[in-house]
Amino acid sequence: MHQGARLIFPDGTGLICEGENLPCIGPGRVIEKIYNESGLSQKFVPAAKKLRGIVCSVEREGRISKGDTIAFL
Repeated sequence: MHQGARLIFPDGTGLICEGENLPCIGPGRVIEKIYNESGLSQKFVPAAKKLRGIVCSVEREGRISKGDTIAFL
């Protein structure tokens, strides 16, 4: 998904892609605390690369449901 792409849902809900949600050390620190294992935060960034999804802004509010057909513009 490229930056600026628009995702339009059946009821007119619209999202604008801001880009990939890049991994950062913050979530790794949380995981490290939960499992009480030092070094996990440093391993999180390379392990999560290309697995974090995208960040979008809401262009038009509405309802998004599982199974919706999405138009990419």
